[in-house]
Amino acid sequence: MVEYLVDDVVSEQGALVDLALLQRHAVLTDSDLKKLSSTQRARLATISPVVEQDGARPALTPRELEVLDGLRQGLTRRQIAERQFRSENTVRSQVRSLYQKLGAGTLDEALETARRWGL
Repeated sequence: MVEYLVDDVVSEQGALVDLALLQRHAVLTDSDLKKLSSTQRARLATISPVVEQDGARPALTPRELEVLDGLRQGLTRRQIAERQFRSENTVRSQVRSLYQKLGAGTLDEALETARRWGL
């Protein structure tokens, strides 16, 4: 199973956040990590663990959920800001907060993690 997840990430079909979870639980081996590109290994190192209590899903604010919906629709940060009558910097900050709460390093990882949590 681990090998398939690693192969999916190497071929850019899988989500790096899956490997972050495996790494957090000490399931990912050094030989698994060697299969990743240096860029993927660097991105994996930047994914901070999601702080969870009793398996609870990440608590997002209503504004963060609105931003998440915009990202799902493929909108840019500027478009989201215009639609929600906020500054682009505010939206950028909320996206950064989303990534942190979801333990994601990229938009695809954030959206996949949000989908898994039912957000």
